[in-house]
Amino acid sequence: MAFRDGPFENLKVPLAWTAAVMVVGGIVAAVMLLLADRPQQAADDLEPARAAFDSAAGTTGGVLAAPVRWGGDAVDYVTGYFFAVSENRRLRRELAEMSAWRDDALALKNLNARYEQLLGLQTEPPIAMTAGRAITDARGPFARSRLLNVGAGKGVRVGNPVLSEHGLVGRISGVSGAHSRMVLLTDVASRIPVMVERTDARAMLTGDGSRSPRLDYVRGQGSVQEGDRILTSGDGGGFPRG
Repeated sequence: MAFRDGPFENLKVPLAWTAAVMVVGGIVAAVMLLLADRPQQAADDLEPARAAFDSAAGTTGGVLAAPVRWGGDAVDYVTGYFFAVSENRRLRRELAEMSAWRDDALALKNLNARYEQLLGLQTEPPIAMTAGRAITDARGPFARSRLLNVGAGKGVRVGNPVLSEHGLVGRISGVSGAHSRMVLLTDVASRIPVMVERTDARAMLTGDGSRSPRLDYVRGQGSVQEGDRILTSGDGGGFPRG
């Protein structure tokens, strides 16, 4: 197939461009021949150009590497953020669990302290004691009573005094096999013979339905002062003295 019959039949190459390409090619070949004859001098002459190229390549490489470096920093930041969020949630869960344990520990500590104070209570003459807890609280305009989780099976009897770590709080008014009813000192039906420890003055501790009972029938001027401790007198044989 002739050239003119092929796909290049309409191709026209200007003569001037052909001559220019041939001249440039000849110049490049001549330069390469000269350099081949003087390799050391050519290397020395090209050293500034090589240094400039290296400098430009280093700058360009730094610019091109910046997005990669920034991307790596962004990935590290995002990874660190999600790790911090996860760690914060874990610590919050642990704190909630520890708070529950702390509340239980404080409750047990307070209960243990109360038991220790109860063990330190002493009466004259000594009487047998049993420990129990109030499980219900019955209140009305005048009534103040509580149901206890100990009864006749633990030796509880009607009329027994009931003590807390702070002292006398009431008396037993009813008993069953496993439970008993306590009337508080603030109940309107409560009447307890007492005495003032400092002066030995006698009085009657009377409940009136308020938060605190009152002293009735106190004899003697100045028999009672603020800060005096009130004890059961033992009069009538209902409660032991002290």
